Amino acid sequence: MKTKLLKLNKIEITNHFKKHPPNSKKLANKRKHVEDTGYFKESIVVIKSGWWLWSKYTLIDGYTTYLIAKNDYKFDRFEVMVVAA
Repeated sequence: MKTKLLKLNKIEITNHFKKHPPNSKKLANKRKHVEDTGYFKESIVVIKSGWWLWSKYTLIDGYTTYLIAKNDYKFDRFEVMVVAA
């Protein structure tokens, strides 16, 4: 598995994640961890499909980290773990 600095808006969020958002307690605990330590405990993991300019990145793990990075910290890019399809 390799890592890549990826624009968060390039990550596709599946309907499963959209329909089952993390509960507020889980989000609060992860936010607190970032505030206390200055780093994210869990990674964002995506699966890559397609080639070069037509590559697609679909989230498979780390939805809570994704939400906090994008919505709370307004990150444009994030170091993600990439799994090849």
